[in-house]
Order: sequence, then structure tokens, then C-alpha cells
Amino acid sequence: MIAMGHKQRGHLTEALAPRPKTNTELKRRNRALSLSDAQIAVVWLNATKGSEAYKRIVGLRAEMEYLGSMLNSIRRKEPVNLAEARLRHKKLTQELSIYPLRPSMPCDLETGTWRFAVVAEAAKEPIVEITDRRLKIPVSETDVVGALGRLAANRELFKARQCKQCRDVWLVAQREMDKFCSKQCREAFRQADEDSRERHARAQRAYIEGLKSNPNA
Repeated sequence: MIAMGHKQRGHLTEALAPRPKTNTELKRRNRALSLSDAQIAVVWLNATKGSEAYKRIVGLRAEMEYLGSMLNSIRRKEPVNLAEARLRHKKLTQELSIYPLRPSMPCDLETGTWRFAVVAEAAKEPIVEITDRRLKIPVSETDVVGALGRLAANRELFKARQCKQCRDVWLVAQREMDKFCSKQCREAFRQADEDSRERHARAQRAYIEGLKSNPNA
């Protein structure tokens, strides 16, 4: 078992909070659940690099992402090769079939909360222990498949992504525009990418022109 913590705390605990009573609370709860799934996937991926399990999960995520993009095109009524979409979906279904799952109802006796979940029938190694406040949660390869599957079905797979610059660190992305694991990687990408350099230059010019036109601002 690999023990890992995570700097973005609170998501796993919030997922066990009492039932939301308002639309605002519901949105907050759904956001907490999706970030919980992203945290599970990201911590596990960063802890298992190089393993066969890691390679399987990265491949599954890529397949989910590709099929998700095809489904998004269908929703936008854009032309899509439906035969290919069916084949990709069949391939994904076959790859998922190796993960046996069973229903479960975990509960927290101190707070009186519980929830329905689907968990691994037989945990697949390696197991990564994620700590969040009082909770210590063992996460297996199958658990990560479930987390990524829920994110993909909700069109939020981007929340568990690889840094666009270093292509090494996995990160929990709060927004779709969050693509880098650090300020250093963001700056390195901007310097290397011509489009990013031009956007930055335009923004700087606009900022300077704004100062010139309104010197008292």
C-alpha cells in the first residue's frame, strides 16, 4: 500500500455531507463529488507511474476522452463517423469488463451520514491510501476506473488531467482552462508556444494602452 496525502483537502469529506436542500447546495455538492473523483484519480496516477496498472488507466482515460469528444460532436449535430463511434464504444466496454464491481453503502457513524456506492469486488493492486482530514481511503485501480467513468459521463474528464507542459504530473483542474501543474510549467509553455506568446503580447499591449489612455487609473 502506498500512502499519499493531497494538498487540495475537503473534497472527499464534502462528498459525505448531508443531503443538499437548495439548488445552490446541490451544485456545491455535485462539484464536491466531481472534485473528489478527480482527486482520487490524480493522486493514484501520480503514485503509480510506470506500473502496468498506470498504463491501463491512462489508456482507458484516453479512450473515454476520445469517445466523449465524438459524443459531444453528436450533441452539437456535427458530422461523426457513427460506425467508428460504435467500435470505440465496444472497445471501451470490453476494456471495462475486467473490473468486477459490487454495491456498497459506506457510512460515517460520527456524523450519521451514508451513501450508495459501487466498489471493487476484488481490489486490484497497487493500492494507494488517500488521506483527507479524518478519512483514510484505500484506492485501487478499479476505484480509479469508476472515478474516471463518472467524470467522463458528466463531461468533466478534464478535471483529472496531465500537465500540458511537463506531461508528467497529473493535476486536479478546477476549470477547463486549468492545464498546468505549476506557474513554472505555465510560463514555459507560454514561452515555447507561438500562439501563447502572441496572445500574451496582445494582452500586454492592451494593458499599456489602457494605462496611457487613463493615467489616473
